[in-house]
Amino acid sequence: MDGLNGSVVSEFVLLGLSGSWETKVILTLTFSLLYLGIILGNLFIVFLVIADSHLRSPMYFLLANLSFNDVGLSSTTVPRMISDLLKEHRAISFQSCMIQTCFIHALGGTEMVLLITMAFDRWFKTSSYDHRMDGLNGSVVSEFVLLGLSGSWETKVILTLTFSLLYLGIILGNLFIVFLVIADSHLHTPMYFLLANLSFNDIGASSTAVPRMISDLLKEHRAISFQSCMIQTCFIHALGGTEMVLLITMAFDRYAAICKPLHYLTIMSPKTCVLLIVMSWVTGVIHAMSQFSFVINLPFCGPNEIDSFCCDFPRIIQLACTDAAMFEFVIAANSGFITIGTFFLLLLSYAFILVTVWKHSSGDLSKALGTLSAHITVVVLFYTPCIFIYMWPFPTSSVDKYMFIVDFAITPALNPVIYTLRNKDIKIAMQRLSKRGHHDRFC
Repeated sequence: MDGLNGSVVSEFVLLGLSGSWETKVILTLTFSLLYLGIILGNLFIVFLVIADSHLRSPMYFLLANLSFNDVGLSSTTVPRMISDLLKEHRAISFQSCMIQTCFIHALGGTEMVLLITMAFDRWFKTSSYDHRMDGLNGSVVSEFVLLGLSGSWETKVILTLTFSLLYLGIILGNLFIVFLVIADSHLHTPMYFLLANLSFNDIGASSTAVPRMISDLLKEHRAISFQSCMIQTCFIHALGGTEMVLLITMAFDRYAAICKPLHYLTIMSPKTCVLLIVMSWVTGVIHAMSQFSFVINLPFCGPNEIDSFCCDFPRIIQLACTDAAMFEFVIAANSGFITIGTFFLLLLSYAFILVTVWKHSSGDLSKALGTLSAHITVVVLFYTPCIFIYMWPFPTSSVDKYMFIVDFAITPALNPVIYTLRNKDIKIAMQRLSKRGHHDRFC
């Protein structure tokens, strides 16, 4: 090496993630929020296992170690990745590179063995649980009974007709927006691309609960199998989480359009729009699966009645044959974190927009309020029930099932109306479509 005139490498250059400056800013914010969630979520589990004497068991001891390991594993790479995203020169010294690599492999290997240990613990627990259940004459719950909406036969018929019309409106209204955005080239912009995705998501969210609610209204026995209940709950939370991130994305789009009009098309490039949609779906799926992993292993051997028209994690946990206080808190914290976190980001984006417009228009906020009015209305309709359901500490009343109706039946039906009545571009596109249809009919 002495003969190489000091050409020994003393540092490495990390190429990292490429993209425009706006893309890097979005990635920086996204990974910063993810890392904050990793630290707070995993340290909370460690603290809870240490503080609560009811969790002094092998399962939670292993879970606390896994959470502690996850904090270390993510801390070896994510902070540097975040700091490097906005740097031009991303160098790391030879020594730091070696240390980082050793920690990654050490913690990664530790996690693999921990997961095997946890699987063995679950296998042993399940084997003993199955043996105990054999002595209970097969009392393991295989289905749940949805109490749904009560009332006289006439009331149920009226509700059936009402919700059937609402669901028809949801499908036709949202599909019409999707079709209009695809068919009209004037609507091939980031704003309407995101709106079409929101409409598509609304169709999926309402379809997870409303059809079953309609069919159950006139039934005496409203049972749902355990597997179907889990699938329905996962879809509800995945699509709900996706919608929350979509609403933030739409707020960011309005911020770019109002506050950065000259750079709008650069900031909201097609690549960025697709990335934001993918990020929305990934966030929704992670949110649902993180809760599902807590619930799926709980034992259910007693009561099986759910005072609602659909399954949901908080209601299911209350039926578990175990001390579910910790699980209830974790589920509430998970849903509450994504609900309040995204709502706070929306408020922050509105504040930025209003302040920017106020500064540039001598106190005239009419332009910003006119542009944001439809979006703010949709946000209020969607978030009010979510905050009530998931931030209330597991209410014993049945009011939350009516909040579900607002989120899954009323809001998706109103969204197309709100965006149609308050949007000039949509109205003009509808007129163009009507003229085109009239012309095709007579030519």
